[in-house]
Amino acid sequence: MVGSFGEHRGNGLSYYALPQPCMNSRPRVAILVMCTLLLTSISPAFVVADGDVATVEIQAHWVDANQTAGDHAWKFTFSSNAQDFFDSISMSIVHRDSSGVITFDQSVNASDLENVATDVTSLIWRPDSTLTVGDQVAIEVYDDDALIASRVIGVTVWNQPLADHEVTISTNWVIDQEYDNEFGHQSYQLLFLGQGWQQRIGDTLVANELGNGTLKITENSDNGTMTLDLILASIWRNETTIDGILDRQEFEATGMGNMLLINVEDETVTTVNASVTDALFNRTYAGGSHTEHIKLEALGELNVSEDLGENNGTWIDGDLSLLLVETIDVDGTRIFSLLHLEATAEMKMVDGDQRFDMEVEELIVIQRWLDGQRIEEHNKILAHGTFGFADEEDNGSVTINGTVIDFRTESLNGLTIQDKLHVDGTIEGEASGTFGIVRDIKESGTWHNGNDTDYSVNVIHQETWFNISELQGWSNGGDGVGAQHNETWYYIVPEIDWENRTIYQRWRSSGIGDNDEGEEYPEGSPIEKNPIAPEAEEGLGEANISRETGLAPLSLTPGDQLILDHQEGMILIVNATMTSTVDKDGHILPVTLWTGIYLDTEAGTASGSIINEGILDGLIAEVIRHAEIETSAGNTVLFNETQTLERVLSPSIVTAAENHDPSIEGAGLRSGLVVNEGGSTAHLEVEVADVDWNIVSVTADLGPLGKGTLILNDVGLAGDNAIHDDEWTGEFTYIGILHGQVSVNVTVIDAFAAEVTAAVNITIFNQAPRLVEFEFTPIQVVRGDSIIVNAEVVDGNGVAGVAIDLRDQGGELVELSQAVTGADWSGMVEIPYSMSPGEHELRIRMLDGDGAMVTVIEMQSLNIHKSTGQETRPDDVIPPVLVLNEGPLFVLVSVDKSPLIRPNIGGDEVKITATISDPDGISTTAIKLGDLSPPGMQDTWLIMNDDGQDGDENANDGVWTYVFETRSGMPLGTFAMTLRATDIYGAWTEDDSLALQVIEDERINPGENPASVFSSSAVVFGLVGILVLTAIIVVTVIIRRTKQEGGMKWDESDAFGNN
Repeated sequence: MVGSFGEHRGNGLSYYALPQPCMNSRPRVAILVMCTLLLTSISPAFVVADGDVATVEIQAHWVDANQTAGDHAWKFTFSSNAQDFFDSISMSIVHRDSSGVITFDQSVNASDLENVATDVTSLIWRPDSTLTVGDQVAIEVYDDDALIASRVIGVTVWNQPLADHEVTISTNWVIDQEYDNEFGHQSYQLLFLGQGWQQRIGDTLVANELGNGTLKITENSDNGTMTLDLILASIWRNETTIDGILDRQEFEATGMGNMLLINVEDETVTTVNASVTDALFNRTYAGGSHTEHIKLEALGELNVSEDLGENNGTWIDGDLSLLLVETIDVDGTRIFSLLHLEATAEMKMVDGDQRFDMEVEELIVIQRWLDGQRIEEHNKILAHGTFGFADEEDNGSVTINGTVIDFRTESLNGLTIQDKLHVDGTIEGEASGTFGIVRDIKESGTWHNGNDTDYSVNVIHQETWFNISELQGWSNGGDGVGAQHNETWYYIVPEIDWENRTIYQRWRSSGIGDNDEGEEYPEGSPIEKNPIAPEAEEGLGEANISRETGLAPLSLTPGDQLILDHQEGMILIVNATMTSTVDKDGHILPVTLWTGIYLDTEAGTASGSIINEGILDGLIAEVIRHAEIETSAGNTVLFNETQTLERVLSPSIVTAAENHDPSIEGAGLRSGLVVNEGGSTAHLEVEVADVDWNIVSVTADLGPLGKGTLILNDVGLAGDNAIHDDEWTGEFTYIGILHGQVSVNVTVIDAFAAEVTAAVNITIFNQAPRLVEFEFTPIQVVRGDSIIVNAEVVDGNGVAGVAIDLRDQGGELVELSQAVTGADWSGMVEIPYSMSPGEHELRIRMLDGDGAMVTVIEMQSLNIHKSTGQETRPDDVIPPVLVLNEGPLFVLVSVDKSPLIRPNIGGDEVKITATISDPDGISTTAIKLGDLSPPGMQDTWLIMNDDGQDGDENANDGVWTYVFETRSGMPLGTFAMTLRATDIYGAWTEDDSLALQVIEDERINPGENPASVFSSSAVVFGLVGILVLTAIIVVTVIIRRTKQEGGMKWDESDAFGNN
């Protein structure tokens, strides 16, 4: 049957016919429902007729037969046994959808209804129709032909009135998850205190919460513990529903606090004690998809302890300047991951008599992943230090002291770009001598493995040398003085994720030890491996907490029972108990009290009151929740919450006569900062007071800034810090060039058009010039040469000057020249000799026409300076200038005797000196005497000295000295000497300008057989073996990799055999 309510049974009851004024004002179904309900008694479900006619209550019983889910059902409770009324009682239901169309119209006898086993006075009717939001159901009960009870009910979503409204609530809740597993105690606690705001406009209902709280996490694993204690300055929660269906949900928390990480691996304990400077947790549901975003930024201390007993072990104390961890997961898949660590540290390693002290100047670890692909990788270690140890035998002992002058290892985007080591040391005690190690990437190119497959490789050249100049009481098994020189070339694929990366190596060694040369293709190298992408992990706090929701009747009446089953894990069965009143917003509101039990949990209850008449019918006035939710891992999460209605903002619940004018208590800029030319996002805050709480708008006239009207809010949006705390906030950006003090007018209007205006003074700061384009060439340069710089600098108040500031590197402030037109500046900048080799950031100083000055190391291509703590955009990064390290300069090489006389007996002392300069300082200088060396040492590098000893005149004067004696076995002729000087950064230069002529001694010593010189001379070999082994152990400990002795240069070709 299709028809109006007035047509049904023709009984003419006034509450069935919709009043025309309501129909004409808003011909919408929601308004039809509300008009009908407002004209219907709040409790029509129970009617007592005259005389002895039966009484009956009509109750919503939206519970299925299994008591597990919602259903469309009605309960009829009689004054006595229901079977007594089977012959006379009948019921009818008319069900209309949200468009007013009848979807169900049926009458039944009482005898046709379902009995209630536990209550003989009640019957249940389950109509063959489905309830949806906006529906209306009319129920009538007749005794014969006499109407004895009726009820008209609207259908809404729990805690969502159908009429437009705007209210605020106070709320506090805590999520508490604790359990024990095989690794220990696990806990997660999130506390929230704040304000809520709910607004319905038409079919859309928006609910927000904004406040603060704390987050405490303790997580134990098989190898450590993590504790996180955060103060959350902001917690934001938003839900948007359309036609009663959840469309979007977002939870976001930001704050700061402390973090402690302890990791235990065997005897090694690693501890990170950090201050979290920025924490972000965001969970969002939108479009049927769930997204989780976590970000932690911290700084603090790094400690590593490996205590092996008896004062042996490894200890590291470091400072973390940056620890940044960020992840984004979408529907259980990790689509973004970032790890960024920067630190410095001091390391001490002790093993018996051996001790190593290293200072890590720079430690960088960066791993950035997007959609399962690593898009950025950077690992860098820069260190230096010292080491020392002693060795003893029956006849004496020696002490070895060394300096790790330079240790560098670096990879970028998965490829090794630096592998460098420079070690120098001395041997003292019962033996004297020196040793050194230099390792670096010589070149890059292509080489083949043992299977004849070509690969890109880095050729790493490693050189070691040892020179034992004196032996005393320490015999070392009869070995003696002398020198050893080793060189090795490692052909290593640069991919850091691969295994067995060395595909070829060759070596050569010479000196007093075994002279050896060879090559090897390591078997099964390389093994190609892809980096392993990080995966989403479930852990503490993974339960998605929401509130119960489902269909609810308008109005809720005592005796009604329903199951709210639209939120998984939070299914609540509700029982309405009695009517009451509450005092909210200065008004007495009628409510229905209710209690509830959460199904499918060991324990979980809720209770509260809900408004049961008027525009706010269906809105919760108060609620207390104690819920238990089971996570996907089978653990239990406790959710406790208290909510209270605070203010009714719309519709107004005061009259025009009762209304009071609002007032402005204060106004100003948050942090007092507005920067011109779009340099900052400003927040204008206005504190208002209104005893009626019905302010509808707060605006600011930004006309003096060349802008329009700024609309402020107090609902936690657009920079507002708290919901309805009477601090209204407006967010704006000023792109003009004015700076100084400006006055703007602020206006407050309430629901009855009462208005108040006040003037507010704000200060605008002048933004310094911006570097929007910058380039220089060349990017690699030697000291003393110049680079060409081009810059584009803009400023609305004009640019007065641009300069490159090299004063921190020992240079000058180099002013650039401006082009005749436009914003281009250029100039030549000389690299000073005092600038150390390596990468250096260029500092650009800019000054505008009104005196604002700034020095930057990156561009501002978006025409604004970044805020403190903000990351530099990749497009704004200026590459560093690479200052190349030229080897030392040989100024003068000379010998004190020329020509040399080959003696018939004895020998003369010869002094070779080399004056050498290098702005970084000389580390070592060595000479190769070739055929003038003692037998077996023709290819040995002999160490020169600049210490004022052993023939050197003045210490540290840049004049290096080597002294040797002529001998009778020297060959005759002219011989070229080769000198090599190495600076402190490992760059070396060779000089072969010195040639020594050897001639025969024409003087004859009578009675002396010249040949007897050979028999009277003795050369002692030894001691080197143990020092070679010891030095290799030192290097192995420092750089954690095995190294093989190698040989000298094979020929004059490069590593790849090219001439």
